[in-house]
Amino acid sequence: MKPFDQLAPLHTADGLLLQVRTWKVVETSRAVILFVHGMGEHGGRYGHIAERLAGLGFTCHALDLRGHGRSSGPRGDVDGYPLLLDDLEHYCRAIMEQTDQPTFFYAHSMGGQLLINLLTQRQVTARGAIISSPWLELTFRPHPVKVMLSNLLLRVWPSFTLESGTGPEMMSSDVDHLRSMPELELTHKRMSARMFHELLAGAAMARAAAAKFTTPLLLLHGDADPITSHQASRAFFEAAASTDKTLRIYPGLRHEPHNEPGRETVLNEVQQWLLQRVTG
Repeated sequence: MKPFDQLAPLHTADGLLLQVRTWKVVETSRAVILFVHGMGEHGGRYGHIAERLAGLGFTCHALDLRGHGRSSGPRGDVDGYPLLLDDLEHYCRAIMEQTDQPTFFYAHSMGGQLLINLLTQRQVTARGAIISSPWLELTFRPHPVKVMLSNLLLRVWPSFTLESGTGPEMMSSDVDHLRSMPELELTHKRMSARMFHELLAGAAMARAAAAKFTTPLLLLHGDADPITSHQASRAFFEAAASTDKTLRIYPGLRHEPHNEPGRETVLNEVQQWLLQRVTG
């Protein structure tokens, strides 16, 4: 699994240097896929999907969001949700200006939340969106002590980060596969009170935007996800205004369906969905 074929810089208005990974097709490109990763990870963790799709003629790009992977910025903190949307919009436009090919998204968890808000709030359009385990609602209620500490830190030290408490067994039951991922040292498990509250607000915003979501949609979620709610994904799907929408709830799969032992089934569905729409 390659973390990228090519790495390109992307400068933000507030002076950060972000990195965009690219996996190139062997022959002729038929479409473009933009990956948007989740909290604490980076675009290189999607290399096995990108390589597979590049072999089918899809040029794949993955932005490392600010504070993640190879991009600059504090790990686990952001000074306002709009900065994340600004970065994502900048990334999309930078890629889309270089091609007239159909553009698709593949977004996971926090990335799925960001994509929903981008497509419903900004002037960005796409041929289709594959959204995996979006952070629309958590499956658990944070411990009251953590909530109290978070509220305190939000007032006195909003950028201070704490361990998120997530482990690999929450992501997938195939821990060996997770350990084989490239650039493991670029992942992190930290989050500030400010970022947590910004993402909670972003989740509520995304849930409320379902009636404005018109992009063709493939929504994927495992019903054993211990982090984000598959019931919230179902509710979003049912309320989404898209006329072309498909929901897949996978029995027994955890937070990263694309990294589970049953990932071949998941990725085959992704592949077929894309191929059916690339000429549409």
